[in-house]
Amino acid sequence: MTSDVLRVLAAALLSGACLMGCKDSVNDGVGASSGNGGSGASSSGGGEDGTGGSGGHNGGGGGNDDSGEDGTGGCGEGSGGGCIDPSDGPCAVRDVEGTIPGVKISIESSRCNYRQGEPAEFIYTVTTDSSVPPIDVAASTGCGRCVEPTSDPLSLVSYKISGLSWGADPQPQLYCLCDVGCCAPDEAVTVQVDATTATQTIRWSGRQWTGPSDTSNPEGAPFAPGSYEVEVTFDGKEQGVVTAKLGIEIYP
Repeated sequence: MTSDVLRVLAAALLSGACLMGCKDSVNDGVGASSGNGGSGASSSGGGEDGTGGSGGHNGGGGGNDDSGEDGTGGCGEGSGGGCIDPSDGPCAVRDVEGTIPGVKISIESSRCNYRQGEPAEFIYTVTTDSSVPPIDVAASTGCGRCVEPTSDPLSLVSYKISGLSWGADPQPQLYCLCDVGCCAPDEAVTVQVDATTATQTIRWSGRQWTGPSDTSNPEGAPFAPGSYEVEVTFDGKEQGVVTAKLGIEIYP
């Protein structure tokens, strides 16, 4: 074989190797399909489903699936920290028991991280069985609860969202229906709750509030950034209590 032929074959082999290497280096920096991953040196490529790659130390986030609800980038290293990852999945506490037998409480939400002033919904479920004892509700002095105790377990449930803001001077924040005005005094009654599963939704505006009172009190300022708890309580009076708590965080 002549030297000219050998030179041609060697050039062809080198060209093919370069093409393969170039293709791999492109895929390392850009998400597959329409993902358009980050341009940082340590970015990883997107998957075949079109999701973007993760941002490198200097690169931006991936494609639409990595962006926030308002179109901002995700929470990769290039985001500067302190942001909410909109892909944060559902969170819940389930089947919490207390000192009264036969009662369990669960709380769930679509996610546990929210922006300041963002509305949120929390679904709580109260499960009762036949082992729940009769509950003695004492007569009140002065204003009553404004909710008549019945066989519906939800008639014995209250909730609140509370905690402390972050920072050098933490401040208490509270949302509840603590003050609904003055109703007629409660009469003494004994209640046997049904064996059932009852569900209710807390639709929270993200703001502070203690209830309407008798004067239609408006809601206050949004919760400041901080760590808080959604707390649901079944009050079985002298027969016992169950309290479930779901932790959430509010970011700027």
